[in-house]
Amino acid sequence: MVDIEICKLWDICGNSRPPHFECGIRDVDRFIKKDARKHHKRGQTITFCGREKPTGTLLGYYCLSMDAHPTSELPSKIKNGSHVQSEKAFPAVYMPYLGVNRGWQGKGIGEHLLMDAVDRAGLIAENVGYFGMTLRAISPETRKFYCKLGFVPFTDADTFPVLMILPRRSIVETREMAADSVE
Repeated sequence: MVDIEICKLWDICGNSRPPHFECGIRDVDRFIKKDARKHHKRGQTITFCGREKPTGTLLGYYCLSMDAHPTSELPSKIKNGSHVQSEKAFPAVYMPYLGVNRGWQGKGIGEHLLMDAVDRAGLIAENVGYFGMTLRAISPETRKFYCKLGFVPFTDADTFPVLMILPRRSIVETREMAADSVE
């Protein structure tokens, strides 16, 4: 088991270049190298990094922002009976990027980062109203990974990327279960 510390990218590198990162997905690699600091300064996204505690090695990262999506695109099993079905759009915590450094893939780092992101979305839920947490699965493998953790695809079609949602109630329940297990 890897001992992971989560911190903001800004805390790691300030105004210098971020540590080496390569997950093998061009857009994810490019974002942390070229755009993450600009987005942070503008308040567009906040990037969180997972580092190995003893060495400080960058294992992976994700970023969060707020977004709005058309309600018409929601999966019917999520939309039906919800308070947003009469709205044109719904607010969401959005995770545009999640990546794990190549040498650390397949070791649970991605799940650890995602659960940290869900926990942060839960903190937001205590203070701000929104409907869920959204992200885009870029492949059948990532779609399966996110489904395993409770995310629901907006469509059943096999086209990628596919937008997915974890409803707010699931986020709150996950945080409550985690709190109960600690007590």
